[in-house]
Amino acid sequence: MRFTYILWLANKNLLARKLRTVLTALGISIGVSSVLFLTSLSNGLEHLTISKIQEGESAQLMTVSSTSYAKNSLLNEDLMNTLRTSSGVKAVEPENVTAGTLSTGKASVDTVIHVVQPSYFMTAFLSPEKGKLITDTTGILINEQAAKALSLDEKSIGNTLTLTMPPSIPLAAGQSSSFVYQGLVKDGSGAEAYVVRSAMDANAIQPYDFLHVQFETPSTDLIAAIRRNLETKGLQTDYVGDTTNQVSRLFSVLTAVLAVFGAVALLVSILGIMNTLTVNLLEKTKEIGFMKAMGVQERDIQVLLFTEAGILCLAGGTLGIVVASVVGYGLNAFLNYYAQHVGGQAAVFYQTPLLYFVYAYVFSFALGLITGIVPARRALALSPLEALRYE
Repeated sequence: MRFTYILWLANKNLLARKLRTVLTALGISIGVSSVLFLTSLSNGLEHLTISKIQEGESAQLMTVSSTSYAKNSLLNEDLMNTLRTSSGVKAVEPENVTAGTLSTGKASVDTVIHVVQPSYFMTAFLSPEKGKLITDTTGILINEQAAKALSLDEKSIGNTLTLTMPPSIPLAAGQSSSFVYQGLVKDGSGAEAYVVRSAMDANAIQPYDFLHVQFETPSTDLIAAIRRNLETKGLQTDYVGDTTNQVSRLFSVLTAVLAVFGAVALLVSILGIMNTLTVNLLEKTKEIGFMKAMGVQERDIQVLLFTEAGILCLAGGTLGIVVASVVGYGLNAFLNYYAQHVGGQAAVFYQTPLLYFVYAYVFSFALGLITGIVPARRALALSPLEALRYE
């Protein structure tokens, strides 16, 4: 028989029991939509998380530090100059971190003090929320937590703060302990402040606690080579790419787990397809016996049953893709609307790569072939005479 006739006959057989066919297709669509929705949601959340981690061009930054709590003498000016002349490196900034106390006269707070160059802020992509960056030894920059502890607001910018440093890092000779509050940043989880390096005793801030390396472009090979060189010297490197790789691995596991949950619904759909095709086969037993008696090849009967299964699965798969897309992108639109309504930022929570749609169709077609095997074998095993006598 011609395939066009087989296709017409398969559609006729399926439409003969419309309710059964529709319910079976709906079952398939639930399974396909579950898998597609959950994996696409995981994919969207992965991309959103990674984009937030890399926000502010932090993918160009690497931090070099000691592998222990003790200072490493290698974190010195020679290493900084060597890194600055390395290929692909745009800037290298030193940093020392210590504890100190900030006071307004009415309130005080223990503070983490970052001792940096004025150029550090550009390298670290750090800009003030209010006020301006420090450029000389008279100014100090604090974060929101420190400002809150000291009861400082935007009107307080320009006021004088007293900084008490530990004996290990004294202020430079002649440097006043009074600093002008010049700006506010959001950086940090506790009370933190920034002062320029020239405000401190030069001998006390050598060697450095950290070196911050900014690359021209986030080249994986280039960064890997520099990191290997530093780590062989006993230094530790931290790069945002490490975090993104960990996030990708985490979401790969999450996607697999969610796909398994969706596969449970798909398993129920498979049983439904096999049941529908088996019942159809029993109802058409006489027809198959007649077809065999008339000389229709067994291969054509097999193709007919596989075609019925394929039509069911592709129809259900298409419906599943539509349902998953409508629900997923509808949810994304609703969350974005709500986020903007409460003053947040729009973001993509649900994202379906084109390849996922291809996988869904290929999987639906393969599902049709698999579920058509049992009915096709039963049809081949039927004797024409026994089929014609079947009631």
